[in-house]
Amino acid sequence: MRRRTFIFGAAAATTVGAVRGVAADSNHTRMSHLTDLSAVEAVAQMSRGELAVDDASPDVRWIMGLCDELARLTDGYFDARRYRADGLPDPTGVVKGWAVEEAAFMLIEAGATDFLVNGGGDIVARGSPVPGSSESWRVGIQHPLERNKLAAVLEVRDGAVATSGTYERGEHVIDPHTRKPATDLVSLTVVGLSLTYADAYATAA
Repeated sequence: MRRRTFIFGAAAATTVGAVRGVAADSNHTRMSHLTDLSAVEAVAQMSRGELAVDDASPDVRWIMGLCDELARLTDGYFDARRYRADGLPDPTGVVKGWAVEEAAFMLIEAGATDFLVNGGGDIVARGSPVPGSSESWRVGIQHPLERNKLAAVLEVRDGAVATSGTYERGEHVIDPHTRKPATDLVSLTVVGLSLTYADAYATAA
């Protein structure tokens, strides 16, 4: 039987693939820091310069605290308060990976054991595409220069994959240390246990 490869780049569509056994109840809610739509809008307002961090809700300030921790862990290369050219704080670089990871936790709490969640090219994979087997999820990484090719194929079980690069969105990340666009790498992929941290490290690189 042919093994399928799921192909992801830095801006792939959002999907949930091959959930086996149980789906999340539509009434199920997970207590989290961004489940409230008002908090999501607050993050957007902050990134547009319409809301100061000190005036944001405790939930949004918690997200900024997470960003500050990641800034420390990456020696300042991932800094939600300094990476934009206009100097505005913008936690969206960590929120995407964190939100996808929260979706995965919701599936786990609902009883799902075999699934893949993809949000904008960042994924969380659990179990196997063939439940009960030892087969891993095969994740194809988009080649940044030759769009009809793969740069690599990863086999993932119970892990996360995050890709960041300039080939999809251009020079959109500012090096906080030089205040210039980061252009050394066209694409970088990080594999780890936590998508939140993998996404931040991919951006920091």
